[in-house]
Amino acid sequence: MNSLLWNSSVCFSPLTPAGIAVGTQHGMKIQTAVREFILLGFSYGLQVQTSLYLIFLATYMVTITENAIIIFVVKRNRHLQKPMYYFLGNLSFLEICFVSVTLPRLLLGFWSQSMTISFSSCMTQLYFFISLMCTECVICDRYLAVCHPLRYPAIRTTSCVFSC
Repeated sequence: MNSLLWNSSVCFSPLTPAGIAVGTQHGMKIQTAVREFILLGFSYGLQVQTSLYLIFLATYMVTITENAIIIFVVKRNRHLQKPMYYFLGNLSFLEICFVSVTLPRLLLGFWSQSMTISFSSCMTQLYFFISLMCTECVICDRYLAVCHPLRYPAIRTTSCVFSC
């Protein structure tokens, strides 16, 4: 009985791994698809949410600005036209993408007091986050191969490959 959620005459079990809530009503099996998630991690009072909004907004703006400066300097300075700085510029661009995948939705939640996210939005955000993570691993691997070709086999051991 502890693992079931009761709603009048409808009994729902917790979510299955496929994201479907399965329950029974008058002996019939019913299924309900998950349409949105409720984000409970930051459900504090208005003052705390305003403070968190300002902190996350400042962090977002500083991150975007710093990485844009790195990209600009690497592109404009002839002395930095080397593979190491090329990869540094790419990692800065990826960092901008990383924070732009997650933080704007979080800021919107703080601003609008709506702490829900639709299933499709959540899965889209997850897809882009994982894609960017894999891209970062490839860029780091290429950086090692190009900038440290003689040390590459020693640095990229089997345990190192599977940790990324």
